[in-house]
Amino acid sequence: MTQISLSLPSILGTLAALSSIFGGYLKIRRSIKDRQEAKVLEKALIIQEAKEFSNEHKLLLEAKLIALEAEMLAKMETLSQKITNIDESVNKDLEHIKEAYNSEIRFLGSKIEELKDEMRTSLGQVVMLVSKLIDKD
Repeated sequence: MTQISLSLPSILGTLAALSSIFGGYLKIRRSIKDRQEAKVLEKALIIQEAKEFSNEHKLLLEAKLIALEAEMLAKMETLSQKITNIDESVNKDLEHIKEAYNSEIRFLGSKIEELKDEMRTSLGQVVMLVSKLIDKD
């Protein structure tokens, strides 16, 4: 068996070596832990930036949507007004045509009555002439 010498300098040397090894181990562990924390913070920062970017674009898209909706409503109102104007114009035109038609019908009715009167008068004159001719013979 090997005898281990336990002298104070050898114990102190061993303790110093163990302390140095343990200190190195702790530094490595702390470095790994710091890297892991840095990665977690970096991921959280990336997620936060992505959320902010997403919210900014969401707000921009909502603003564009509101603007497009307002534009569409304005165009619909304009078209509605144009349709109303066309409807009024067509109604006026139809009323004018109706009045012109009724006026023409009245005019033609009066002409027909005048022609009837002329025919009665002419027929009466023809009958009188025929009667005179018959009486002369």
